[in-house]
Amino acid sequence: MSQKEKSEVLDYDQQIAERSNVKVRSPEKVKKALKFWLKTTDFTRHRAQQFALEGESGIGKTAVVRQVCKDPEVDRYLIEFRVSNADEGQMNGYPMPGDGRIELAMVKQFKDKIDEAERLGKKILVNFDELNRSKPAMIKTVFNIIDEKIWAGVQMPMDTAFLVCINPPSEIHNVMDIFGQEAALNSRFRIMGMRPDINDFLAYAEKQPKFHWLVREYIKNNPKKLLDYQSMYSGKKYFCPAVWENVACMVAEAEEMGYAVHKIRNFPEFTDNIHAAGGTPQGSELISFMTDMHRHITPSVILEDYEKIRSTIKEGKSLTDQDEELDVGHLTVIAGRVAEYVGAMKIDFATETTQCENLAAFMSDLPDEPLMMFVRTLGTSLGDERGEYMPKMTEELKKHDSYLQTADRLLNAQRKGFDAFGKG
Repeated sequence: MSQKEKSEVLDYDQQIAERSNVKVRSPEKVKKALKFWLKTTDFTRHRAQQFALEGESGIGKTAVVRQVCKDPEVDRYLIEFRVSNADEGQMNGYPMPGDGRIELAMVKQFKDKIDEAERLGKKILVNFDELNRSKPAMIKTVFNIIDEKIWAGVQMPMDTAFLVCINPPSEIHNVMDIFGQEAALNSRFRIMGMRPDINDFLAYAEKQPKFHWLVREYIKNNPKKLLDYQSMYSGKKYFCPAVWENVACMVAEAEEMGYAVHKIRNFPEFTDNIHAAGGTPQGSELISFMTDMHRHITPSVILEDYEKIRSTIKEGKSLTDQDEELDVGHLTVIAGRVAEYVGAMKIDFATETTQCENLAAFMSDLPDEPLMMFVRTLGTSLGDERGEYMPKMTEELKKHDSYLQTADRLLNAQRKGFDAFGKG
């Protein structure tokens, strides 16, 4: 991840932290926090704290809430209501004939859900989604429902829990525009920010049967692409976790229908849908990756199976055409990609010993210029964390003989004026 892109991520975290005075956490940590809240809060107590979750559209807030409710330790009946799409009639119900009298349709639908939860013996969690995109009158209605636990005259169980999902300050209302106006409301909610985490997402993708492996491999080797902050902030179409999952499932379905994924460029209807899903620039990158996957020397291959392509690096030959030279420029690009990958994944080389051994061998095979590029790019990618991460990584690398000569080369390079830690 470049310094600019890393600063964009940090700016996003700081926007939430500074404006809202809350922590920003990965989806996995948010799940743990929600479980703890649901398990340790007595919701029958007057004004028990509810929960507000802030994060960009499409990063998985709703998915996290659903997963928590399905967890056997929690096992809550989830009722979802998208406030941004609702008007007062939808919130309070529309009149309709029923059993010889007039009933309110929305209220009846909601009461049926309460009855079903009671039959199943489950406590309820209500998720009011996209609260900050709704009208002020609707926001006030939601807070009244949460406060009184009465929805249009329907009494809800006293142990009902409420969660509201909110988009970041860049969209319509800042979270504190909603909660900060009244001290009583602010004290009634626990507020947490959420942003995507590459390791969490890859672990999730591994478990999904319809998540095509090529899309997963692209994200794995380009972790900064998980959420395209630059396009998002500029108001353009962008890829985010929800879009990636949709595209991965589309590719899997297309392959099952007989489409040859490596010949994707031959099918405009295929490529057009990828561009339509997440935008042209990144869609084009994904298409190129899937088409030319066999030609790429990816960071994951270098770290997980380096012997497979070691001769390619050492002899400077192309993977596909042995007459084509793999020059220092190519190796410098590859070294930069590996550094970005290591920096984004924060690989623990103390436990990932095979990856550590492969990295040591890879570094020893690099000419001086790509080697310097690797270390500088890693330092930049790590940012403020480099002072803690890089010494630990170096200690693990020193356990492998192949790194010893590399350490001497790095030292000599520093003496010649290179800054191996990217500080200047």
